[in-house]
Amino acid sequence: MTLDPKRKLNNNTLHNTALHKFLITNQFLIPMRRIEFTFQNLTNYLGTTKERFRHGRLHYRMLAMLSLSLLAGLGNGAYAQCALVCNDNVNVSLPGPNANCELEILVEMVLEEPYTCPNPLEVSLMNLQGVPLPTSPVVNASHIGGTFIFQVWEPASGNSCWGTFNVEDKLGPQILNCGNHSIPCLADYLPSTEGGDVPAPDFDDCSTIIDISYSDAITLGNCNTGYVSIVNRTWTAADAGGYTSTCTQTITVERVTLATYTPVCPANVFLECGNGNPNTNPSVTGYPVITVGGIPYNVIPGANNFCEIAASYSDEVFDICGGGQKILRTWNIYDWCLPTNPANGNPFTCIQVIKIQDTTPPVLVCPAPITHGSSANSCSASLTLPPASVSDACSSVTVKVLTPWGAINGNGGPLLNVPVGTHNITYVATDACGNISSCTTTLTVVDDTPPVAVCDEHTVVSLSADGLATVSASVFDDGSSDNCGVDYFEVSRMPSNCMPAGTPYGAYAIFECCDVGEALVVSMRVFDDAGNYNECMVNVEVQDKINPTIICPPNFTIQCTAPMPAPADPVVNDNCPGVTWVLVETNNLTNCGVGTILRKYTATDASGRTANCTQTISVINSNPFNIVNIVWPLDYVTNECGPALEPSDLPPGYNVPVINEDNCDLVAVTHEDQLLNMNAPACFKILRKWIVIDWCQYNPNIPGSPGYFEHTQILKVIDTVAPVLTCPGNTVVSSLDPVCGYGMVSLSSAIAIDCSSNFLWTTTVDYQSNGSVDQVGSNPNLSGSYPFGLHFATIKAEDYCGNSATCTFTIKVKDGKKPTPICVNGLAVELMSDPAGNGGMVILTPAMFNQGSFDNCTAPGNLQFSLSPNIFTCTEVGTNIVTLYVTDAAGNTDYCETYVIIQDNLV
Repeated sequence: MTLDPKRKLNNNTLHNTALHKFLITNQFLIPMRRIEFTFQNLTNYLGTTKERFRHGRLHYRMLAMLSLSLLAGLGNGAYAQCALVCNDNVNVSLPGPNANCELEILVEMVLEEPYTCPNPLEVSLMNLQGVPLPTSPVVNASHIGGTFIFQVWEPASGNSCWGTFNVEDKLGPQILNCGNHSIPCLADYLPSTEGGDVPAPDFDDCSTIIDISYSDAITLGNCNTGYVSIVNRTWTAADAGGYTSTCTQTITVERVTLATYTPVCPANVFLECGNGNPNTNPSVTGYPVITVGGIPYNVIPGANNFCEIAASYSDEVFDICGGGQKILRTWNIYDWCLPTNPANGNPFTCIQVIKIQDTTPPVLVCPAPITHGSSANSCSASLTLPPASVSDACSSVTVKVLTPWGAINGNGGPLLNVPVGTHNITYVATDACGNISSCTTTLTVVDDTPPVAVCDEHTVVSLSADGLATVSASVFDDGSSDNCGVDYFEVSRMPSNCMPAGTPYGAYAIFECCDVGEALVVSMRVFDDAGNYNECMVNVEVQDKINPTIICPPNFTIQCTAPMPAPADPVVNDNCPGVTWVLVETNNLTNCGVGTILRKYTATDASGRTANCTQTISVINSNPFNIVNIVWPLDYVTNECGPALEPSDLPPGYNVPVINEDNCDLVAVTHEDQLLNMNAPACFKILRKWIVIDWCQYNPNIPGSPGYFEHTQILKVIDTVAPVLTCPGNTVVSSLDPVCGYGMVSLSSAIAIDCSSNFLWTTTVDYQSNGSVDQVGSNPNLSGSYPFGLHFATIKAEDYCGNSATCTFTIKVKDGKKPTPICVNGLAVELMSDPAGNGGMVILTPAMFNQGSFDNCTAPGNLQFSLSPNIFTCTEVGTNIVTLYVTDAAGNTDYCETYVIIQDNLV
């Protein structure tokens, strides 16, 4: 496709040009490096596309972006005069940590060839989703391993191209401060990262360092060298990109000798005796120290052999007070590279004093403040003081108790006749080293013995005329006492029906009418001077001696059919409120609802006193049951097939009498049926006598007693249809009777379908079908024993209306047992000359092999025989199997097998 570079486009033509398709639909390959277009009269238009195009054997990706914003009044459009070609998939490696692992993406890094743009170019960076990078145009360590998009564009013309670039880290980790060091042999030659005294190098990398390790190569010295050893330590660091860096440190471990350095003895130590012996290990009490270069180093027994400096110590222990000790520790330090000469300081010897002393007083905790009650018979108390809690980490302890009435030599003990009140008690504890501690608690003796409450067990209180009674608390006392004297009494009513919450304790109790008849309980309290109290219970009976009065409602008479009125309230009065009344109703009515009802009213006041009266209600029946209350069923005629004629099966109006009764009647209904056979067309009829009795009137012992009613209903059935009869078909039965006499025949019953299920059955059997009837019966099932032969059977079904149906069938009983074949046990037969000249041949007959075969029913002479095979030629010379078949007169067949030897004796 070719476009005119000078073709003018406007809003209307732009959308229909190949350029628009190139810019918008991305469907055209443009085989050129530079494209120039002129646009005219365009307001605002933006087109963007991405397309691959092929130039020679190179593949490029070009981003063509056109951003036009033409101002009003601009005659001609803008011209794209700058050609840009970007590299694709550029690999960028970051500089090291010295440059902060940052790199600016420059135009020269990503453009494929020199560009012709006269104006400055800019670079923008974004991720693969087109989101600008915050650091653009710079990438750093956070971008390592990622792929991003760059865009180079000329702001003046808006022309641009783009490509992708990968950020990589090709440099290994940097190892800094990997210098050599000299340390005394008393120092730890491990790196500082492992707690040693040799500084470890510093490591830095743009990528993540995933592993740092080192290895040591040690060269040992001797007493004649100035060093103990030289350690060559090689460090290796690896980053996530798989790059590694190494460096080597040389560590000179210098010898320390007593000829140059004088140890310092550890300082004397004072330890406090505690639970268990304190730790006197030199790790706690200190080691001798050699200072090298201003740095003190401990000389630890067994730990400095590498330095040829050895230390040891011995202890001499002296006991002091309590669990204390004084330890004289003698230290000896040897330099194995020097001659042993104590005068010259080898070994170096010093003494360290370690004193374990007890300067801490015992730990003393007094008992909690003590409260003790006085005895039951006095206002004082005798008690035993409890021991204080005392402990000491080192020494034994003695305790003394100081009281206002003297000292107790011991940790607690008895005190007698302590008066009521609060007193200070001091406990003093002294350990074996003379350390003293004390504490004070209080002892309070209180009168906590309540009085002995004695109550009057049962008190009867009678109400006054106003229905109230006030009783003082002391009335309920019956000799209460206290060891320190009784002060006063109070009384409280316990909860009751009259007072569900009871009453608070007070100087008296009030009783009312509602208390009459209640089982009342009051509590009496007796108080002493200390405020202690005791209580006891008193049963109180409140009595009311006035009976209530009651007046019943008047007597009345009512019909048995009328609803019974609800009971009316009586008139009840009593001197106290709360009187109640109850009604007991006695029903003297008969089953017919007549008679009397007695309502007895009883009034009861709170004291249980009663009064009663009785109301009488007479119930009568002025309109007894009679015949006008009965609707008799109508007569019924049907020609239905087999109708159900029970009353429950008949339609309304024909089924049962309709009885109109009320609550005053006791009616029973029954019926009696008489079946009569009739002449055609009526088949039969039923005379149904209905009997209705009202037992509220009828007395069977009195002739002519009212309440008895009769009616006869006539029901007729007309039937002219004969039954539909189904009989068994012709039947053949095989019998195994050995004497060929009889066989059992199992037949299905004949089935008759008619208006009724009741039939008169007649059956006949003609044995051997000779025209004579040999068996007559009435059972529709003719199963039974029949003689051998063919028999003729007849079944007749007749309904009660004289309609009948007849069916016939045959019954055949035959021999079903097979004959018994008996074969000759082998024959030898010679071939005979064939007259036709076809060689030797012999024909065998069944009689030649029959050895007396027989049958239970067929005479031997009537049996039929056959032999297979029966013709033999020269090809069958030798032994051959033959089968003898025997068939009886009934067609039953059986066989036996034997053999024949065919011989060829012809010359």
